[in-house]
Amino acid sequence: MRKTGGCTEKLEKEAHDIVKKMKDNPKWSSEDYSHVNLCYNCFIAMQKNGVFSSIAKMQMEAIDTLVNKQVEQLEKGAMKDLSIEAIVPWLLLMKQMSVRIFSFKDTVNKRIDELLGAFKRQHKDGIGISVLALKLEKDTTGVGEMIVAEHNAFKGYNVALFNVKTQAHDVEYVLRRMDTKGDIIDAVRSEKLANKYKEFKDLYTKLVHGHLDENNKLTTLVNNTKMITRSIEQKPGAIQWDAGVRGEVVSLVAHVFALWTLQNAQFYFDAKGVENQNSYLLQPHPAQVISIFRMLGIDESKKELISNLIQIGTGEGKSVTLAVTSCVLALLGFDVSCASYSEYLSCRDFKSFEPLFSALSVTDYIHYGTFNKLCERIINEGGDVRKLVESMIMPDDEKKSADTLHVIRAKVLLIDEVDVFFNKEFYGSCYSPAATLRHDSITKLVDYIWNNKKSFLKLRDVKQSNEYKECCKVLKEWETLLDEAIKDMLDDIQKFESHRYQVSNDKIGYKEQDSICYNVRYGYKTLFAYYHEHAQNKISNESFKNNICISFRIGNFSYAEVPKSFCCIMGVSGTLKTLSAAEQEVVEKVYHVSKHTYIPSLFGDNKLIFADQKDIFIVEECDYFTTLKKEIDDRLVGKNPDTKRAVLVFFESKKQLIEFYESSNFVEMKRDAIVMTEENINEEKEYLIKRATTSGQVGLFTRAFGRGTDFTFLSEELSEEVQIKGRTARQDIDNARSIGNFYPLLHSKRTEFFKAQYAESKQYVEYAANEHKLGEELIAALKRNDAMAVKKMLCDRNKGAEEKKLSQTIVLMDGTASMAHLLQKAKNTVCTMFERISTILKENGESPNSFEIQFVVYRNYNAPEDMLLKISPWESKPENLRNFMETVVACYGWGNEAIEIGLAHVNQEAEKGDVSQVILIGDAPANTRQEVIDKKSSLQYGFGIPYWKKTKLFSESTYYEDELIRLKQRKIPVHAFYINDQAKKNFIDIATITNGRHEKLDINSPQGSSQLTNLVSEEVLRNIGGSKGSAFVDAYRAKFLKSFTL
Repeated sequence: MRKTGGCTEKLEKEAHDIVKKMKDNPKWSSEDYSHVNLCYNCFIAMQKNGVFSSIAKMQMEAIDTLVNKQVEQLEKGAMKDLSIEAIVPWLLLMKQMSVRIFSFKDTVNKRIDELLGAFKRQHKDGIGISVLALKLEKDTTGVGEMIVAEHNAFKGYNVALFNVKTQAHDVEYVLRRMDTKGDIIDAVRSEKLANKYKEFKDLYTKLVHGHLDENNKLTTLVNNTKMITRSIEQKPGAIQWDAGVRGEVVSLVAHVFALWTLQNAQFYFDAKGVENQNSYLLQPHPAQVISIFRMLGIDESKKELISNLIQIGTGEGKSVTLAVTSCVLALLGFDVSCASYSEYLSCRDFKSFEPLFSALSVTDYIHYGTFNKLCERIINEGGDVRKLVESMIMPDDEKKSADTLHVIRAKVLLIDEVDVFFNKEFYGSCYSPAATLRHDSITKLVDYIWNNKKSFLKLRDVKQSNEYKECCKVLKEWETLLDEAIKDMLDDIQKFESHRYQVSNDKIGYKEQDSICYNVRYGYKTLFAYYHEHAQNKISNESFKNNICISFRIGNFSYAEVPKSFCCIMGVSGTLKTLSAAEQEVVEKVYHVSKHTYIPSLFGDNKLIFADQKDIFIVEECDYFTTLKKEIDDRLVGKNPDTKRAVLVFFESKKQLIEFYESSNFVEMKRDAIVMTEENINEEKEYLIKRATTSGQVGLFTRAFGRGTDFTFLSEELSEEVQIKGRTARQDIDNARSIGNFYPLLHSKRTEFFKAQYAESKQYVEYAANEHKLGEELIAALKRNDAMAVKKMLCDRNKGAEEKKLSQTIVLMDGTASMAHLLQKAKNTVCTMFERISTILKENGESPNSFEIQFVVYRNYNAPEDMLLKISPWESKPENLRNFMETVVACYGWGNEAIEIGLAHVNQEAEKGDVSQVILIGDAPANTRQEVIDKKSSLQYGFGIPYWKKTKLFSESTYYEDELIRLKQRKIPVHAFYINDQAKKNFIDIATITNGRHEKLDINSPQGSSQLTNLVSEEVLRNIGGSKGSAFVDAYRAKFLKSFTL
């Protein structure tokens, strides 16, 4: 108690001293602002987590009063003289406070808006705000530009600036420079587009000026817009797209754009007295209008809506093009899904155009979101599939509601950035919902199994318990499904402690690259981890109770299949021309989008000169941070020696970012640097991005933020690089010095790597398509209330673990940087492996669920403790192994690799239970005894003996020869498969010592996936079969290998 009391007194004194120091200092520096922000955030975190809450609350109130008083004083100082020269310094001081103290951003910005409002009232001619903007833009720190960019008082000025920049490129320029693919624009069609544009422009201008009244409520314009399409309906399989419908498009586009312009006309009214007042109206550029005309095919005579894509440069109005197209399609009777790669951008864009959607009453028919979220909405549109399954198993009359009839519209998919179609989170991934059942009787049953874990219960024991019988009364006709869940629980309760989980934020989570993932569950191992940690008082009662349930996998729905359910796919992209040949093939042949239009830039020719001989550096890994810091120093210096530029640095991962941030190279910049990862909330992202552009600011970002900003490493995807160049072309960026022309080589390697990775994803997409079909069959059975069919499908998908395991195989894989193809193939083939093994076992009278596989990934001693060895749980369900592989990336590596720690893990597992065999796959030999000593002692990567001594698993050194002796004594064979000749001799020795097989695995070839699938499947079958092992392998080859002959 004395210790706690001393802490609170010290904390109160330090906080009081900080507040007093700031109160006595009327002029706050950037460092003062940052200090206040840090203190305030610390107190917020303390209050949130219940640490000295009363003190935290009191100090937060003190800081709140302090900051409000400071901004009030600044505002009072500014109000004394509202002349342009006098107000600028006060605005800069206030904005700096807004930028530096994030928690008070809204408060300070509101005061700035009030100050600018007072300025505008004094300078009523509309010219004053333009002159003030010009003055602020001359501020060398960049804060002045931020004020102009962010505050509503200057929005009209920014609109006028954009219109002036782009007005030189008229419709003739657009049609002359426009290019197409899969569709020829001849002189006749070009003239038709020009005439349609003139028709649009005349009507748009007439509508805008006819309603351009400060007091106009726009009701008449809205009603007239809706009347254009009042009798048009679009139903699945019955789409109206004849000349009559197409004939309304020009008028509709003009009305929607006019409404958009007029909703934002306040800028125009504020600019009274300014020369060229019309330029203060938000208005469409010819390129955007022609894009919409091309998307909707008004230059064609076909009686159908054609799927097509438009290329529009990054930052050149894709958002408004998509929003207006969405409105037009919704008014024409379609249901529109507008899909983006970013949840943040989707939310931002929907919010921006919500007034337009709402005015036209189309909000219910326009859906913005990520590809994944929109696909999940489509899958669940007949009712949440999870809730449908849950209510069928456990009916709840109180939750039942009458079905509401709604008109089903034909669906159109609008996509923002087509290359993200092929992102690994979408193409090659599945939505895998699970039904979750909670009930008092279920909780008592799980409690019973937990309390008797040392008794090694069997299913027959559980079925005799009262808890089981009570549960059956609740689940009624679903006992067979309950039995499968119990089998898994009885298996997982004996293994949960050995699977690697973490406890944080009152949850069980799993390390996923740079962060902890809380929405992944490894069967009932996760549930029993909650039981265990709750018993240790590390999990609260509330969190514990919320996680007691039984769950059933419903199915796998392939994201790549969902777009096929739309009647038409359209979209805009900045990277259409950079799609690889394989991607083009999928777009054109799978999704039937073969019409492309390439729109010229609104800003004229691209000014970017990418010096591929100057902008690429290749350095030793140990010199990477030193070189990066020197680049930052060099690029901070602007063209004017007295002015510093902002520098944005993007990292491949959060881990790399944090390593650089914490390195000795970055110490002097660390205090004021900006750090932003995907984990920041949206409000923080907006604030940090704006602050990152100020003079002398250094910002560290993860790669996800490269789209729309500068970029400093070679992306794996050309399309991503093009996005970055598109942004960079409009920035004043000097090139770095040269160290040779590496770009062509790197680009060639990137193309080769992407092609191979894409081929792997495509193979899994084909597997997932079949899974998707099965999922759709289950949904159909749910909708027709066919309980028997649903029960059979759920039981088949949720087969519980067998009590007797015929085989347990550890697949030990090299996870270093050169092994990306192996890891990708392992992830994409594991489901096929399990499916094939189960099929052969079933056909030969064995239980298809009687084997388990564990994936283990090893690296080397240049990796930190948590990355050196990655271990999956033992699994009889391939989806869980695939989920595990999703968290593994190819990284690190140091010559010969740390196979010894993988073999040591096998011996540790063997001490706990049976390990049947090991399948070793890698491209480098094991570390020698001396290499283990030297690498663990080395300080090259910031580790060394003291670091490894403190680790849980690697404090004692081990050597592969010693581990092999133990494995041989245990009669555990290691089947060694080497990927190149460098590892051949060592791998043959490893296999020979343990009586295992050895063979070359050409994992990087087009046949690599098949070879990997076959060798793992055959070894598991050979092991399970024992004396019949060869017969099982022969049966496998006869069924799955076309080239095999008996």
